[in-house]
Amino acid sequence: GELQVGDVIAGFDVRSRVGAPSAPSRDTAGPADYIVRGPDSCAIQGLSALAELQADRERGSAPLSVTFTISGEATPGTELATYSLDFGDNEFVRDQPFGDQSSVQVVHTYRQAGTYWASASVRDGNGKTSTNLAQRTILVRAEDGVRAVNRSGGSLGWLGLLLILLLPFGRRPQALRRP
Repeated sequence: GELQVGDVIAGFDVRSRVGAPSAPSRDTAGPADYIVRGPDSCAIQGLSALAELQADRERGSAPLSVTFTISGEATPGTELATYSLDFGDNEFVRDQPFGDQSSVQVVHTYRQAGTYWASASVRDGNGKTSTNLAQRTILVRAEDGVRAVNRSGGSLGWLGLLLILLLPFGRRPQALRRP
């Protein structure tokens, strides 16, 4: 008849090959029994949810407004429940609900120049939290038209050019001296 959960399949030898493929079987475990466990034993156990993070832009001038899209995959048999997003600039959102949506969008503005690593995680209805790295690198330049002063002896940018044009030709600025 047909096998049922709990049935025992008995009387077969378990053998394994050790060494080169041409070597004879040197390791025999002997007769073995197998208990039918059911289809759930074939399911992969210990899966976690997977997070996905997209950004509508990853570089630009400050202030830079970025729209992040958070989505992912839940473990089988459930849906995504909440998401968390760390923007990389000491601002974040935690455990916000997905509702009945498969993805959500969050807008964040980076006000300072710098490199930021935004990262997201999701949690599903079974409480499984994503363990993968869902991350985007955001590069924010100083505001357009504003140049940073290079303190290592480089150009002063627009400010330096303006000072040079405003100084009358033939005159050099005098260093301030203390009396």
